[in-house]
Order: sequence, then structure tokens, then C-alpha cells
Amino acid sequence: MKNVIPSMSKMKGTVVKLDLQNTATIEMNSQRYVPKYQRYFPVTTRVKAHNPNEVNAVIGDIVEINFCRPLSKTKHFVITKKVSKDVLFKLKQESKEEAKIKSKRKTEEKEIKK
Repeated sequence: MKNVIPSMSKMKGTVVKLDLQNTATIEMNSQRYVPKYQRYFPVTTRVKAHNPNEVNAVIGDIVEINFCRPLSKTKHFVITKKVSKDVLFKLKQESKEEAKIKSKRKTEEKEIKK
């Protein structure tokens, strides 16, 4: 990992998509405080990261990423290691797909009634 900047903090996320050669999309979930409502709201951030052959992360892996020099226009991170496997990843993806299908059906039904 010669391109890693050691001073930057390490972040954890889940591999959501394997894009081009040696590139993965990492999704990181966090909470952000909104003072107006005095509550925390969930925030999801997606970044592209270099997936080296030594690590070879696959979809559903929880990985640790570090900031590095720009490798391309959108790729500024590198995967340093696999932490574990996200057990509930498939269930989350299936529930998202079901929600998309339900929302499409509702919009179609509204258009038919008009």
C-alpha cells in the first residue's frame, strides 16, 4: 500500500458494487446531528476505492479504507483490509428492491386512476 497517506483516519464501509477493473464502491453509514430539529438523522456516503489484488474484496464485505493520492477523477481511496462479511447485506438489498417495486406499482395505479 505505497499510496496510502498514514495521517488520515481509517474508515469502515461495505462493498456495494464492483465497478471497473480494481474499483469498488464503498457505502458508509453514519448519523448527523441537525440542530434545528435536535435529532440525529442517518446519512449514507458512497465513495469509489481502489481494490488491490492482495485484498480482492467482494460484494458484501466490510472493509477498511484509507485516503490516498488521486488515482482517477473520482477514486481517492484504497481498500487496506477486509474486516468481516456483512451477514445482512443480501436481506438489505432485497428489501430495497421490494420497496422500489412497490413504489412503481403505486405510481402506476395513480396514473391509471387519472
